[in-house]
Amino acid sequence: MSEIRNKLFDLTKEIGSLSIRNDILANFERIHQDKKFQSNIGYLGRGKQSQFMGYLQINEQSDIINKKTPIRITRLDKELLDSFTYGNNYIRKINSLCLSPLLDILPNAYSVVDPYWFIDQEKKMYSNIELQSEKLDEFVKQFHKTKPFGLIMSRLKLAPDLKRIDKKGFAMGIYEIKKSIAKAGFENCPKDLFEFGLRSNSKSLDALLNTVFLALLYLNSSIECIDQLIFQKFTSNKLITLDEKSIFNVSNMSSNALGKIYELSIADGFFFGGEIILTNFKLNEITVKDFCSIYGAAFNFSQDFGSETKVMLRVLDENFSAYGNLLSSAHI
Repeated sequence: MSEIRNKLFDLTKEIGSLSIRNDILANFERIHQDKKFQSNIGYLGRGKQSQFMGYLQINEQSDIINKKTPIRITRLDKELLDSFTYGNNYIRKINSLCLSPLLDILPNAYSVVDPYWFIDQEKKMYSNIELQSEKLDEFVKQFHKTKPFGLIMSRLKLAPDLKRIDKKGFAMGIYEIKKSIAKAGFENCPKDLFEFGLRSNSKSLDALLNTVFLALLYLNSSIECIDQLIFQKFTSNKLITLDEKSIFNVSNMSSNALGKIYELSIADGFFFGGEIILTNFKLNEITVKDFCSIYGAAFNFSQDFGSETKVMLRVLDENFSAYGNLLSSAHI
């Protein structure tokens, strides 16, 4: 396991020992078991795939939803609201700490690289909190050593005018790349991203700019997956593992310019996009043990084979990014 993963899992172990974590876990279970909540805010909040923020947003929008749709939202009581607000603030504080080098080297990109910027740009649902933790400090310090920060600094030395790009420019650039990845589909990499990667060591202005954006996208993916793992630690006692007992077919194990992907068939299962899981199985006498992010899942049923769930996974690299190949050709 890489050093950054070691530090990350040390942090999650510490989270598991926090007394407030037990309160959050109990409240999370309550919102998904209590009939008063589970059919509306529990289901809709989880479906937004934005950790605690999803529940807080549905709660905030409950009056509008109740007025304009047939759905009836029961607002979170104070205990639930306080628990989920703390969890949201904890995750977003970690994001600000991990991305803090950008405040010095590329300040206009700092806030937009955070995955939460796209859903709460004005930080209306965030209050800064102080976190005192040696494990957190060690993890953040290790994260600051990752390759994308070095790439950004080296490209800015060659093209300092890139710092003049405003926040809107960085936001649009990241959004357009993410949109092109989504349009390309699970198995493919957009052609332009592949070409950007090939030219990542060129000193032309276009190539320097593109490499900076690739590094920002890589950071965005890492933070996104780290956020999800921390959320799962707050709200669950164990990580989902797909092993030889649950997997009956491996239909795809491949790689492209974005990263590695797996497509597996399991007998049963229900997943949300973005969930972090562990694969641990043998294929041709080789052990496949990886942390992955769920891209999607499809349920199928036939009379011959019964029910199956096809799970599409993006494999996470040593820095917990789903785009492990994105910067592989780039030199600092």
